Amino acid sequence: MATSGPTSAGPATGSAVVLPFTGLDRPADVTVPAGSEAVFVTDGGNNRVVKMAANATTQSVPPFAGLNNPIGVAANGDDLFVTDANNARVLWSHAPRTTPTAPWQSSSPTEWVGPFTGLNSPKGVYLVMGSVYYVVDSGNNRVMMWREGLNAPQVLAFSGLSNPDSVAVDDFSNVYVSDTGNNRVVVLKGDGTQSVLAFTGLSSPQGVAVLSGDVYVVDGGNNRVVKLKTDRATKATTQSILPISGLKNPRGLALDGQGDLYVVDSGNNRVLKLDKAFAGQ
Repeated sequence: MATSGPTSAGPATGSAVVLPFTGLDRPADVTVPAGSEAVFVTDGGNNRVVKMAANATTQSVPPFAGLNNPIGVAANGDDLFVTDANNARVLWSHAPRTTPTAPWQSSSPTEWVGPFTGLNSPKGVYLVMGSVYYVVDSGNNRVMMWREGLNAPQVLAFSGLSNPDSVAVDDFSNVYVSDTGNNRVVVLKGDGTQSVLAFTGLSSPQGVAVLSGDVYVVDGGNNRVVKLKTDRATKATTQSILPISGLKNPRGLALDGQGDLYVVDSGNNRVLKLDKAFAGQ
């Protein structure tokens, strides 16, 4: 059993445990940066991001200013990227050792606004290798990508999205999106082709994550987390429900480097952790 990350608190919910965050109000998303065992959560009702360090039992609040309904969060060490939904922007709160460059625009000594313009209720955000950024522009039914060297973001070639929520990218640069309004998860492959994953029975899918070819999604309308496992030899898929009970309006989802899974149980104002032994890694 893995023992990394914050100290658990509260009763088990199925095979998951409750992390010791306090005072959360409608939390939305969660991330665990690579090489770090800290957990970051967007606390939407309190307009803040909350951090729980490794082996900690108390939380801290990174210094964002002016957030209004933060939703998506991604991290590179202590550099945080947040979709500030009601302000229609993406913010970068950077550690002292880093200095963002144009086209990021400074709004404070430690906070920069990203080059994503025309956003309408941005939600999910995903970071690849510290230099490629993906943002779900939910109100415009699109996904945007920006990387170092681009003057402006690109709109990815998804089609038919309806109120998309979350985005994840695998090791082969395939981009996965929870297409909430269409009750499906879609993938845009590196060759530009789009396909629908073989999930069944989804209702208002939210957070999505991928690891070793397996895809996890928060099935929000059914208050569960579902895994789609792909056999590497035959490519056959198998759907299963993870052993987490008592969920109410779950939203965000993340996997850490060890394969442990984190779920934002928004309706219960808490964050759950499921050990990799139960997540199937």
